[in-house]
Amino acid sequence: MLRALGNGEAGMSAMQRALDTIANNLANLDTNGYKSQTVDFADLLYQAGAPSGFPPAAAGQDAQLGAGTRVAAIGQNLSQGNLRQTNRPLDLAIHGPGYFAVTGPGGRPLYTRDGHFDLNAKGQLVNSAGDVLAPGVTLPAGYQSVKVSGDGQVTVTEAGGQTSQPGVIPLYTFADPQGLARMGGNLYQATPASGLAARSGTGRIVQGSLEQSNVSLIGQMTDLITVERAYQFDSKAVQTVDAMWTLANGLYQ
Repeated sequence: MLRALGNGEAGMSAMQRALDTIANNLANLDTNGYKSQTVDFADLLYQAGAPSGFPPAAAGQDAQLGAGTRVAAIGQNLSQGNLRQTNRPLDLAIHGPGYFAVTGPGGRPLYTRDGHFDLNAKGQLVNSAGDVLAPGVTLPAGYQSVKVSGDGQVTVTEAGGQTSQPGVIPLYTFADPQGLARMGGNLYQATPASGLAARSGTGRIVQGSLEQSNVSLIGQMTDLITVERAYQFDSKAVQTVDAMWTLANGLYQ
């Protein structure tokens, strides 16, 4: 019965992690550029139990008894989110693979799919947290309009009507984007698992649009029901073992 309690506890703990992940996905349903997370499970170590087969003496092999389940990994669904047109010149969506780079606290490079940018007092493009787009693109004061091409080339029409190109907004990719560490605030950080950032040659920038979250409400609600039922079954197993234990203890009184 101790084994059954342990199996039930392991299952409940794993389902709690899955429930936390689903809740986080649902909370970011309207977060620009958010990529939903997925939970992968793995069974725990097995131990030899009673001999298998019939008759037991002729089987020659012990049956393996499992120890429950665990969360093996929390992955990322990197599929493209829908593009929502805003007609705002400093809203930039990424179609295809790639990330914008910004300079985070302490000068560390961070990466994001959220292309909602503004201008700071110096005319630099910054995200909602004030992190400067890297490499920095500074727009001249009093400019009339700005255009960003698909490959990131910035063209500005200044107050006098003349045009200038203050820089290029590059996109970056990674050997394994699943290895990127989430930092909060729609930001990612490169890790040894993701590899170093490299310039992307396939992703395109769409000006005047934002990439929406790729969270599927229907899919998440379906997963929520599945996880809830699995948690209930594990909880029921623990309750059943507890009732059996109570009955067994009562036999000795």
